[in-house]
Amino acid sequence: AALSFPAFGKQHKAPQEFLEGTAKEAEVVDLMLAAVEKAVALPAGTLGGATGAVRHTKLQLWGAALPISRWASSDAVDFVWSAAHRIGIAGDWLSSVPERASTIEAAWISGVRLADHIAGHSSDDAGLQLGESGGVFVPVNADFGSSGSEAVAWVDPESPKGKGKGRKGKWKGRSNSRGRG
Repeated sequence: AALSFPAFGKQHKAPQEFLEGTAKEAEVVDLMLAAVEKAVALPAGTLGGATGAVRHTKLQLWGAALPISRWASSDAVDFVWSAAHRIGIAGDWLSSVPERASTIEAAWISGVRLADHIAGHSSDDAGLQLGESGGVFVPVNADFGSSGSEAVAWVDPESPKGKGKGRKGKWKGRSNSRGRG
């Protein structure tokens, strides 16, 4: 796998659903393979082009999934795990480190830490505490933009749930007493 930096992704951003087989896909793949060649001191054209060693590629533009907020759990984990339901969530928006949110690194760390938690502590909830003393959604100040707000929001665990129950009152704004905004 070859991963780019946010500035490269921003420069080459294109709709993911219309990417396969396009000139943009070919351009980005060629640029990425050329960068790998340069990084490992291979002659130009060793990996890419008609005579290159790489025969198949799959391009995924990460910009299609950038969140505008991150979940900052009260227990400072990078994932969510429900022991009762035996289900977990990992992603780039689950980051205990603000500067890492919305990055490939955050997604990777989230998945690895969730796997470690399941392997060693699957009977313990993590990242799940809701309510005013629980986790909060915090705006991400990433390269691709931000939510335009410094407000944080917490999830009311007593709000109605289920189809047809309504969502009024589910998200509560509050001042940030944790120094995050």
